[in-house]
Amino acid sequence: MLFRSMRLSFASRQTLLVLGMCFLVVLITRLPFMPGHLFSFDSVNFALALDDFNPNLHQPQPPGYPFFVGVARLVNAFAGAPEITFTIIKLVISSLALGLLYLLGPQMVYRGAGLVAAALLLVTPAFWHSSLASAVRPHLALFSALRSEEHTSELQSRLHLVCRLLLEKK
Repeated sequence: MLFRSMRLSFASRQTLLVLGMCFLVVLITRLPFMPGHLFSFDSVNFALALDDFNPNLHQPQPPGYPFFVGVARLVNAFAGAPEITFTIIKLVISSLALGLLYLLGPQMVYRGAGLVAAALLLVTPAFWHSSLASAVRPHLALFSALRSEEHTSELQSRLHLVCRLLLEKK
């Protein structure tokens, strides 16, 4: 009985598979191009915040991003170096953003929309650059997808209304 309740449902297995595939795609497309050093002054400020969180000294710059610094400190406890820490965070967050966008497509529009949206995000220059250069900016894509997920039923009803109006014969 206990093992049956611990087994993953088909939907959760599929979700894990999608997220795993997204991580693999991001790993293959981003890891060869990851800088081996801290790329910008923002990255340096975040690296300084791993040891001493002080937004007054711009460690990191105001508003301080306490959630991000907290997560980065947890990852840094295992990774040991800021460069590795931020690389891990960029890969994971970029993968989650792609995976969530892929999973949202069928809920919002139609079955293939998620694949198209995730593929477009993957090759968008702004997302590509931010997933290499900034450990914070990929969070914007993830939080945008999460915010969209909250409004899928509202968006669906509007899309259906627009499609009905466009397809209605006069």
